[in-house]
Amino acid sequence: MAFSMRTMLAFAFLIASHQTYAQGLSPLTEFGVGGGMLDGVNCTVKPIQTVELSSQIRGLVADVMVRPGAHVKKGDPLVGLDVDIAKADMLLSKTRSESDAMLKAAVIKRDALVKKEARLAKAVEQKAVSLSDYEEAALELALAENDILRENQSLDIARIDYQKAKLLVEKSVIKSPVDGVIGEELVAPGEAVSDGPLATIFVIDPLLVEAFVPVQLLSKYAKQADYSIRIDGDGPQGVPVQLDHISQMADLTSNTVSMFFTLSDSKVLPGSKCILLPPRS
Repeated sequence: MAFSMRTMLAFAFLIASHQTYAQGLSPLTEFGVGGGMLDGVNCTVKPIQTVELSSQIRGLVADVMVRPGAHVKKGDPLVGLDVDIAKADMLLSKTRSESDAMLKAAVIKRDALVKKEARLAKAVEQKAVSLSDYEEAALELALAENDILRENQSLDIARIDYQKAKLLVEKSVIKSPVDGVIGEELVAPGEAVSDGPLATIFVIDPLLVEAFVPVQLLSKYAKQADYSIRIDGDGPQGVPVQLDHISQMADLTSNTVSMFFTLSDSKVLPGSKCILLPPRS
């Protein structure tokens, strides 16, 4: 998996740029010789989703299969935990679940007691043995039936223990739940798994664009059918974006409302500054 320092620098810049817009700087941007003509509003490009990966099990990290900046696909293995003890438990449970010697012995004993009970039943009818002899044989048969039930239950429990241990071993390999890019926050071999994330994954396809629209201009922007942004450093050509949603609350500090757009363009990096172009007259 390729390591992209350019991508990681973009993520770092994303945090700084977002804080800058949130600190009350003017959301309006002016260009050229328009005598202060509004050219658009400030926006920023960021991941559409940030996933903090955790583990259902505790233990020590044995292996880390990725590095910060690596592009991963859903299902790719990321982190492996030390589960040597769990593997031993899985093998022991598997052996127990397949060991039916005690069950076979209980069945043989039960079958013999069935024949004995049948002989004594006839003997009691012929008054050849006492009733107490027959009752003793019937009790032995009932206990033998219970022994078979107990052995079957023991095998069922062993099978459940095996499946539990097997699942624990499978869960020891932490896989990516999404397509994305690995962030800087990543565990190292030898570290203990805690409540914190094992890794941070940024989902960047599509990207999310947040534009800080002044409240007084919101109605004009909201009526638009098509939207475009201009990436910082690029020429006048706009990049098309799709409206995702509009925030239901205004930021009182900057007197703006955030409009969110999706952007599918592999050439644009998260953390880029941009301008949401103004509504067409």
